[in-house]
Amino acid sequence: MAEQGGYSLRTPEENSPDANLTTESTDVTGVYFPLGVDREELGETVWVLASTSIIIVAVVGLFGNSLIIVVSREVFRQRPNMPNLLLIYLSWTDVLNCSLGVAPLALSYYFKIYVNQAMCDFNATVLLALSVASQMIVALMSIDRYWALLHPFSYNRHFGYEKSKIYPALIFIFLYTIVVSVLPLFGLVQNVPQYPNSYCMFDWTDESSSGRVVVYINVVNMFLCLFIIVVVNAIVAAYMLRLRRVRPRLPSRDSEMGATRPAGVQECRLEIQVAKLTLVVAVAFFCSWFLFATRILANQIGTWPDKDLDYLGARLMTFNSIINPVIYIIMRQSCRRGCWMIIKSGLHYVTFKMVAAPTISLADTVAAR
Repeated sequence: MAEQGGYSLRTPEENSPDANLTTESTDVTGVYFPLGVDREELGETVWVLASTSIIIVAVVGLFGNSLIIVVSREVFRQRPNMPNLLLIYLSWTDVLNCSLGVAPLALSYYFKIYVNQAMCDFNATVLLALSVASQMIVALMSIDRYWALLHPFSYNRHFGYEKSKIYPALIFIFLYTIVVSVLPLFGLVQNVPQYPNSYCMFDWTDESSSGRVVVYINVVNMFLCLFIIVVVNAIVAAYMLRLRRVRPRLPSRDSEMGATRPAGVQECRLEIQVAKLTLVVAVAFFCSWFLFATRILANQIGTWPDKDLDYLGARLMTFNSIINPVIYIIMRQSCRRGCWMIIKSGLHYVTFKMVAAPTISLADTVAAR
C-alpha cells in the first residue's frame, strides 16, 4: 500500500482480481475506505496524546462556547454593539466546528469513521466552511475595533448601535463561505484524507489548473485575513499604548470616583476593554492558523514536505475553538460572572440542591459592576 499526501493508494498488485477487496471500497482517486487513524503508524505515545487532546478540544470547546453564547446574548441585550454581536457569531462558529468538524476527527482515533467518499466530503466541507467563516469574522472584529477607536465619530455616524448595519457583511461572509467550501464537490479538486487519516480536506498537492485555483483561493483568503488581523491590531495596540501615555489612567472602580462613574468614562473604559479582548483573540488566532496556512502553501508549491508539520498545523488550527472561550472568561468580568452563575445553577440541580442556587438572575449578574 503506497501513501501520498497523508492518505493511502492501492498498488497495481492490490488492485488485481486476486486481491481481497471484500471489506474495502475505492473511489476514482484510489483512496480506500473505510479509513481511520493508524495507531501503530503514529506510535502509542503520540496516539494517546493526540486522541486525548482532541477529545478535550471537542468537549470543552462545545461546552465553553455554548456558555459564552448564552452569556453573550444577555450582554448584547444590555449593550447591543457590534463587538458583542460578532462575539456571538464567532462562538456559534466554534460550537458548530466542535460538534460537526472536530467530533468526527476525535472519533477517527477509535473507529474507521470515514466509511466512504461522501463522509470524507462532508467532513472536509464542514471544516473548510467554518474555518473560512472564523477567519473572516475575526478580521471583521479587528476592523471594527480599529474604526471605533481611531475614528469614533465616523464609526458612530455609520454604525453606532444599529446592529442591522453589520448584516450585509455577515451575509457576504455566509455566502462566500458556502461557495468556497462546496467547490471541491463540483470536481474542481478532490477532498482527501489528510495525515494521519484523522480529517479530510481538499488535496493541497493538486497540480491541475482547477485544483490550484481552489488551493490558492483558500491560501489567499487565509493570508489576507491574517494580514488584516496583524496590521490592524498592531495599529490599535500602538494607539492604545499612546493613549495610555498621554492620558491619565481611567478609574477602574467606583470607589475611585465616588458613588457614580461618569457615563463618558465608563463608555471609554468599556471600548478599551473590548479592544484589548479583540487584540488577544487576534493574537491567538494568528498563532493557531499561521502554520496551517503556511503548510498548505508549501505543499502546493512542492517545497519543504513534512507530514508531521502538516499534522501540527492542523492540530493548532483546532485548538483555536477552545482558546476563544477561555480568553473571554479571563478578560471579561461579565462573561466570567455569567458563566459561573450558569455552572452553579447546573450544579444546584445535578447535586440535588446540595450546592446553593444563585441568588440573582443572569441579567443582574452580567449587569453587576
